[in-house]
Amino acid sequence: MQIAVREGHTRPVRGVVVLDPQQQLVSFALDKVIKVWDLKALRCVQSMDIYRHESSIALSCILQSGNRFVVADDHLRVLEEYCVGNVAADPQKQQQKIKVRSHDYPISCMLYAAEFSVCITASLNSTVRIWNVGSGEMQFHFSKAHGEGSGSAITAMCLDAGGRRLITGAHDGSVKVWNYSSGACLKELVMAKRAEVTALLYASDETALENHWTALENRSRYIVATSWNHEVTLWDDGIEGTQIQPSSTLRGHELDILTVDFWPPSTLATGGYDGQTRIWNLVSGHNMCTLTLPA
Repeated sequence: MQIAVREGHTRPVRGVVVLDPQQQLVSFALDKVIKVWDLKALRCVQSMDIYRHESSIALSCILQSGNRFVVADDHLRVLEEYCVGNVAADPQKQQQKIKVRSHDYPISCMLYAAEFSVCITASLNSTVRIWNVGSGEMQFHFSKAHGEGSGSAITAMCLDAGGRRLITGAHDGSVKVWNYSSGACLKELVMAKRAEVTALLYASDETALENHWTALENRSRYIVATSWNHEVTLWDDGIEGTQIQPSSTLRGHELDILTVDFWPPSTLATGGYDGQTRIWNLVSGHNMCTLTLPA
């Protein structure tokens, strides 16, 4: 049900972050304009365009950590105290920013690891960097994550349920599991039909509600990848080794799969390039239904 529509951006909106305690929403658009919205009053309370003319590369993502926002284009930028919980902000304060030269190539993925309070970024030249969000300083990095030379571009990334291991997927179809504190590759996940990885997801009993996952008879930890091969690939994370073969492959999409989500105890949803959304049983691999618009 549509509650309200508010206009403000003049270019397509690329993403939003909801601030539940403050009842605010932050949106950013293709032209790099960032807006803060009051969800009670349904109005824009702040606009920021301080990065608009610094680079031609669009903002790829935005995250919140405490009273800070982290945004990424070809730099990692920390915006401090931008109207988080306030109705208005000091205009002079909007000009204050920490600009960190984080990557030499465009940033393709970014995650916040709450376990260690760090931001993890990956770029199109296959470099992964770990950042202290509070200070803006880089703590560690490793390069050539997916190949020699400049490496294959990292196109997807997720953390395991404990937030201690990083899973990355690349343009060449390779998927790897890392100790991101040391840069050690723990294992490589083999894809039967290699194609660019579009999304990664970790589904486990630790993400399940009220321990309902116990019914899955120990098949409780999966790494899920979608890609341009029209397939959903699952690997059992409980299997030991350095080269892990798929435990199952879900087929049904006719075009590339672009996104995936999971909700406990065993339901997986995938969305395709053709606008098709399929619902799966993660354990049996059964395609339970395809979401369709009413006639």
